[in-house]
Amino acid sequence: MKQLNIFLSMMITLCACAQNNKTVTSQHPSSSQLKNYSIATFAAGCFWHEEALFESVKA
Repeated sequence: MKQLNIFLSMMITLCACAQNNKTVTSQHPSSSQLKNYSIATFAAGCFWHEEALFESVKA
């Protein structure tokens, strides 16, 4: 049983390390595309903590 656990652990580790590393290109919208948006929606765990952060943002 111990050998099976070691074997499975090694296989999982090898599979996790064998993932394909793709280069991610920037997908940020341009400033002209941002002009089409009028609402920003943010999601976070605790509203009260996030509200305190956004009170310091000028906008």
